[in-house]
Amino acid sequence: MRKISKSILFAAALFFISLGLLAQSNSKHLSSLVNMKARYLDNEMRNHGYKLHNTSKSGSDSYQTWWSSNRSKCVTTHVSGGLVKSVLNTPESDCGKSSNRNYSENNHYSHNNHGGNLNNLVGLNVNHLNSEMRRRGYTMHKSDKNGNDYYESWWNNNRKKCVSVRVRNREVKSVTSTMPADCGNNSKYNHSYKSNKHYYSGNKQYNDLQGWDALRAYAELENRGFRQVKEHSSNGKTYRLWKDYDTDQCIKTLSINKKISQIFASEHCD
Repeated sequence: MRKISKSILFAAALFFISLGLLAQSNSKHLSSLVNMKARYLDNEMRNHGYKLHNTSKSGSDSYQTWWSSNRSKCVTTHVSGGLVKSVLNTPESDCGKSSNRNYSENNHYSHNNHGGNLNNLVGLNVNHLNSEMRRRGYTMHKSDKNGNDYYESWWNNNRKKCVSVRVRNREVKSVTSTMPADCGNNSKYNHSYKSNKHYYSGNKQYNDLQGWDALRAYAELENRGFRQVKEHSSNGKTYRLWKDYDTDQCIKTLSINKKISQIFASEHCD
């Protein structure tokens, strides 16, 4: 019975460690280590001035906490399948250190941003999305699912602004400005949006995606601010319409055998 209890407690501890890791942000100065072979990790971390503090395992995955005295910084590395999957900033306490500084001061999701630029939410764990959006003055209007992606529409009444947040694998992948109508607001805001299109002017490049694997191209379009609005498949061909509401661009992709065969401007997004 004691062995079973210990096993349960150990599994629970690893579970909460995993949840804690998801809530943290990527360490930018160590981003080059991601996808590196794990056998080189120790030397690279030491070359960057880090000393190993602790190691824990969850199944075949390994988590290590590292401390840099020069930076007064704690990070956690995640290794799976022989590769480094992530290097995340974690609180100093995870490395056995104490500090009077608020961890959020060094967090990727700066609390000095009060609703303007939302791009620093990319990479945020979905568990923290609601509180962060509300703190910045947004309220959720609706949530839609498209394949493996979730799209949430958020409205900021002070800014009269609607944004679409794309979530995949419980992580924010993109934050895109959309028309106020997408947040259920009346025509006067839509008129304001349309009358100020010069503010959203500018064209985004997309022709370079021709020949790409379709799924990779779709993800790249979303990273560039496009949002899929329509899809049609026939005779082994898949057509998708994409809209960028900031630049008012509408484009169409044609994929054949999971490759982008054509990508061109369209006038049929509306």
